[in-house]
Amino acid sequence: MKNFKVIILSLILLLPALVFSTAKVAFVHHGNQNITWHGNRQGGDMSSGDLAGRHDARPGFWATIDSHVYNNVAVDLHISGTLAQSYAWGEDDDYMLQGNDQYNIHGMANSYQIEIVGGAYAEHIMPYADEDMNIFALQYFKEIMTNLINPVGTANGNNTNRSKVCWVPERTWKNWLLHDFACTYGYESINGWRAPTVVLDGNTAHDWYMPGTLYQQIHQMWNGNGEQVFVAFIDYVANENMLNTSGVQNPGGWFYDHLQWLNSHSNQDLVSIYGDDWEKAAGVADWWDNTAAYDSNINWISNQGWVMAIHVSEAVEWWGVNKTAPTIDIPYTAYSYLQSWTGGNYDYWYDDSIQGWGKESFVTTESWECQGTEDPVTDFNNNSVIGDFEDLWKFGVTKLRENSKIDISNADYDYLQPGSKTAGIIKALNSSPKYPGDFGNSINQVGWITLMGMLYETAWHLGTGDEIAYWQKNLSNHTRYAGCFAYGAKWLDNLPNYSGIEIDDFDGGGYFEWAIFNDQVCAIFERKGGRAMWVFNKYGEVIVGNSMSNWGGEGDGDTGGHPGIFCDDNDNRDYSVTVINAGPGNYAEIEFSNPDGWSKRISINTGDDFLTAKYSGNPNNLRVYGGISPDLKTMLVSWYDLSKIEDRDKVGNDFIGYKNNKSKAMGIYSWNSEQSGYSGEYNGRLDSVAERISVVIPQDGEIKFFSGKSLNNLLYGDLESVRSYPNPFKPTDGNPETGSWEGGVILDKLPDGVKSCRIFNARGREIATLNKGIIFKSNEDSSYISEYKIFADGGYLLWKGKTDDNKKVASGVYIYVIESNSGIKKTGKLVVVK
Repeated sequence: MKNFKVIILSLILLLPALVFSTAKVAFVHHGNQNITWHGNRQGGDMSSGDLAGRHDARPGFWATIDSHVYNNVAVDLHISGTLAQSYAWGEDDDYMLQGNDQYNIHGMANSYQIEIVGGAYAEHIMPYADEDMNIFALQYFKEIMTNLINPVGTANGNNTNRSKVCWVPERTWKNWLLHDFACTYGYESINGWRAPTVVLDGNTAHDWYMPGTLYQQIHQMWNGNGEQVFVAFIDYVANENMLNTSGVQNPGGWFYDHLQWLNSHSNQDLVSIYGDDWEKAAGVADWWDNTAAYDSNINWISNQGWVMAIHVSEAVEWWGVNKTAPTIDIPYTAYSYLQSWTGGNYDYWYDDSIQGWGKESFVTTESWECQGTEDPVTDFNNNSVIGDFEDLWKFGVTKLRENSKIDISNADYDYLQPGSKTAGIIKALNSSPKYPGDFGNSINQVGWITLMGMLYETAWHLGTGDEIAYWQKNLSNHTRYAGCFAYGAKWLDNLPNYSGIEIDDFDGGGYFEWAIFNDQVCAIFERKGGRAMWVFNKYGEVIVGNSMSNWGGEGDGDTGGHPGIFCDDNDNRDYSVTVINAGPGNYAEIEFSNPDGWSKRISINTGDDFLTAKYSGNPNNLRVYGGISPDLKTMLVSWYDLSKIEDRDKVGNDFIGYKNNKSKAMGIYSWNSEQSGYSGEYNGRLDSVAERISVVIPQDGEIKFFSGKSLNNLLYGDLESVRSYPNPFKPTDGNPETGSWEGGVILDKLPDGVKSCRIFNARGREIATLNKGIIFKSNEDSSYISEYKIFADGGYLLWKGKTDDNKKVASGVYIYVIESNSGIKKTGKLVVVK
């Protein structure tokens, strides 16, 4: 019955194109903001116009959704991975993505009003990036969408996590690459396989190659491998008028007359597609407030019986099922603005030196603070300009590739040449579940996120003949930091059994950084402020390193969003550095000297999951900041779930920081509570995906930064590492009445804070409680059946195979249940064999 309803509904959706005379219109909104918080998501004061006072009306991007939902008008949304992460980090406090009512995306997952448009993670200009970079951006986008948005299904009722329509970044197109990109979004419909669809500009991508024909038709393209892609063209008339009420609602208005033309056209499968930057309709990101005008036009369309709002995928269904879409070949084109900047050939977009223009170029402009002499920057693009923006991201990807497992031996890395091998690589990745493992370990993957998240809108210019955009400089300058994650990934893959220090230009900026590490923790320090901007632990978690967001400027200094740890009162001056003990050995130590004459020594001991900073001669009440992102990868692909940790441990140390409730990762400042003058403080959530904390320390103070599990074990009883042996347990002579039963089963690696350990027989009856009614005692005290001893790395319990009334148990399977003070439980089996 359910399938019958789906078929009927699908036929009803098809009928208007075949029978009724209507003007078809589709709305596609493209949201591609940097990772931030309210700045790019909230806007529009909602104080006037039709939207004011409406149900649950909220400003910003949400208001656009509300317009469509309230008026029951279909909409297609492209939400870049970076924008989705902003909502996750901000806890979606305006409930745009999640919730259970009909006024948000998640609550409408089973409706037909919203479809999610596919794309790449941060919507960088794909034709100029290498194949493995593009593949990561595609795969990671799918991971973001699945975890944060769970894209809704097709308009015909087929729910799937695979998007049907793709937004090609900035509407640029190179057939040999982007055709393959679109093919990753193929989908299954009730009519069988349908090729995916890409959205391109109609006045450029279509008119150049099929002049005199209609871009309101859906077209099809084929590549050399016989793979099909549908092309939906943006309607310039729709884009120029949807934010203007008179142009839409009044006879004689440009779009009004355009809709009338569609309504009376003999071909009723034509569709006018509005496709533009989401912020224009939402009134955010420095755009004027168009919210009320857009809402008024959507409301007007909903009340016109002769106008039919559809999804782009519906139009593709009409053309792909009922008729043959016209074929178009677009080997090479660009968005109109890009054409004007590059003289009609956007291969010059990066390298305008070819035409000798006077503006700043992406490949001829040297990035600020990236021409250090300690380790000269490699001229990756061989243009004799050292440290240009392209050199920076090519440095990052080169380092990441060293830890990746993807087969790129046959890939073509010249972004200006055809013959891309992307299709073969994409097919190989999709044929087996290798993502994300193909891109290295978890630290390396965050490096790829940093590289791709900072590469969007690559080389965007401020205008014709003008310099590249300031925000593009800020973003591209920091793609090189992917190299620091690549170093951390190598450390993780080859964990040492000693402490040491390594000096190198890990970020490719021409200046040295200092990596201090042991078998538990690795931290990379910058000369600016002598602060650690990256901290990794042996579990593959990034605890500090929120480098994939806008810094607000070029260079290595902290602009308020990237303090790292041991950031001394936001001091961005260059510290001088002296290595005290480089190792290898049981400890390593390095000293950073402030320009004002005081210093701090950073040390680490083998086996410790913390760094110690000892300050000497510093001013009283020095505030030391930290930007904490415990398990950054989990934070980026999950909804916000951090807890504040502020307490005093059992040996008299105070601490303050954050715990990731999903992975249990922690980032903690700690100090000796017996010393006066210390105080910790939470300083608020940063837009750049970090929580800011600080500790005020007295002169000659000392603080620690924990990034492992030891405090976690101490406070919460982490039982994951508990093991039992020997298991099975065999008594010495097998006679339960006369045997000596020497030894027993050991449950070790127990954290402090174990509440109880109970033993059950196979029938579920409790037969022993190892700490029942007694205080834990050393196993040297033979008067106790239950024994517990604390070691540096935990403790153990010994069960001698006896019940609480001191009777030896029979052979069989027994169950133990260990519970921590926080209520965490671990269950396992113990086998007794006589």
